[in-house]
Amino acid sequence: MKRLCMILLLPVWLKAQVNVDSITAFYQTNRTVPAVGVGIISKGQLIKNLNIGERIINIAVTAADSNTIYSIGSVNKLVTTTAILTLVRDNKVGLDDDISSLLGYTIENLGYQNTPITIRHLLTHQSSIRDETDTLATYINDCSQRTDLDTIVYHYLKPGGRQFNIGSFYIYEPGTSYEYANMNFIVLGAIVEAVADTTFEDYCRKEIFEPLCMNNSYWRVDEVPDSQYAYPHTNVGRSIAVLDKYCLDIYPSGQLSTTLEDFARFTRTYVKGSSPILPDSLIDAALTPYYFNNLVGIDQGLGWYSFSYLGKTWWGHNGGITGVNSNFYWNIDDDEGIIVFENRDTFNEDLIFDLIDQAGVFNGNGPAINCHTIGVGQRPLGTRDIEVYPNPVNDHLMIEVASSELLEVAVYNNNGQLINTFTTKDGTLYNTSNLPRGLYYLKVNGTNAVKRFIKP
Repeated sequence: MKRLCMILLLPVWLKAQVNVDSITAFYQTNRTVPAVGVGIISKGQLIKNLNIGERIINIAVTAADSNTIYSIGSVNKLVTTTAILTLVRDNKVGLDDDISSLLGYTIENLGYQNTPITIRHLLTHQSSIRDETDTLATYINDCSQRTDLDTIVYHYLKPGGRQFNIGSFYIYEPGTSYEYANMNFIVLGAIVEAVADTTFEDYCRKEIFEPLCMNNSYWRVDEVPDSQYAYPHTNVGRSIAVLDKYCLDIYPSGQLSTTLEDFARFTRTYVKGSSPILPDSLIDAALTPYYFNNLVGIDQGLGWYSFSYLGKTWWGHNGGITGVNSNFYWNIDDDEGIIVFENRDTFNEDLIFDLIDQAGVFNGNGPAINCHTIGVGQRPLGTRDIEVYPNPVNDHLMIEVASSELLEVAVYNNNGQLINTFTTKDGTLYNTSNLPRGLYYLKVNGTNAVKRFIKP
């Protein structure tokens, strides 16, 4: 997973500004990224919500739109941070609590056994825990088979655990130096579960997603409707290949899937005086910078990063996991921000700064970011409402759509060519015996519902 890059190395102030039309044209002509979502926040409004390209590259029926759900990598550390801060809000934990007392077993750097590791150390990457998430990350298709967070933490960080070794920690004393580690946020997820006595997913849903009306946000990618998901893409030789959905055991550090609109709602958590979740005192605590000699160009808050650019302070995070890249930066003082979600593991630094340049000068209005606008509660017909079986299929495919209306269904091959159309209501048995072998897509016309099936 990517950390925030040293983004101030280039003379970005010399770059020419671009407008929204040129951003759109860039992504429409430069097909190195299958789909991109670009959101611009200004004064409590989502004034730009651009979704360009296809959720699956070169498949026209998967065009990205405002309902597209992107996996956002480490940007979701801001959500994990918020989950912990709600526990602080409710006096269930303190920022300087020893994590061992919260987990119920001892986690310590053996070189500094008298120095407890605290929640604050985890949030600011001062814990001295070494990052081994590339080793610990398990890619699976069924999220219900993910390893329990507490099990991961116990066996990696507790002496005697299966993955524990002397290299599980750096040689510095906790609280005295900085080393970015995804593992810190896996521990934070385990603490949420231990203290709240519920799953991390359910806790976030109750304490964050529901209060903010984030109705299209998921910790389990296998629950994301196929018809909305921007599938990850990566390089295979000189080609760009689509990847299937995959789940990570270490999801609190980087596997939330969400829309631009939902994430725009999340930003309201950190608006002082009107946050629906956090008191101003905790917002101040989260956005207080910590300075480290080995951290150049950026400063660390509680989960958040900040950097100065053209006289303004920008807070946010970036993220990347296999097939995914994301960036979010926000000038909180002026309530100007950018959100960029991409379904390919690339990073376009020039675009990010071009957007930051424009964040405060875009003209026009957009919907207010709250629970009563931006189509809250409007979920298009999707994967949860359409079933196809058996899949793979030989001769006949049963199609069931959870709708009382007569719907038109189109069948496309993997090249985006229309094969057939038919209507369905309450269920249809579709004859596939004459179809050549390959991958096909069913699209319910007039909706965003797309389902894949395979003819072996």
